[in-house]
Amino acid sequence: MTMPMLASVEVAEILVSGCHGVLEVEKKEPQPFAVSITALVDISEAVSTDNLKSTLDYSSLTEIVKTIVTVNSFDLLERLCYEIAAKLMKEFSPYSLTVKVKKLKPLMDADVQYAAVELTLQGDKRP
Repeated sequence: MTMPMLASVEVAEILVSGCHGVLEVEKKEPQPFAVSITALVDISEAVSTDNLKSTLDYSSLTEIVKTIVTVNSFDLLERLCYEIAAKLMKEFSPYSLTVKVKKLKPLMDADVQYAAVELTLQGDKRP
């Protein structure tokens, strides 16, 4: 059995608007979010075949993220982050996956750049 060739594949700062938050205005008015994904995947087949079907497709990943953020409405960033991570784990089966969701203009009484939640899930595979 060949050892896997592990690589960290990253898609950073997918910019998308969505209605997430506990305040009524956040549920009605879309706000800007930035979602970053890092997946640990085996690239052995992709390296030898140079075929997109052998690796994580950034375009498909991005479309999944955009759909989850725009179609759903959650109170908490934690829930949004989990829903994205769970769907991507099911779709791509990486060894591990980290999702970071940033709310770029959080409504709070402080001048902050963003509020964020980062979640890491481990897959069933082991290197």
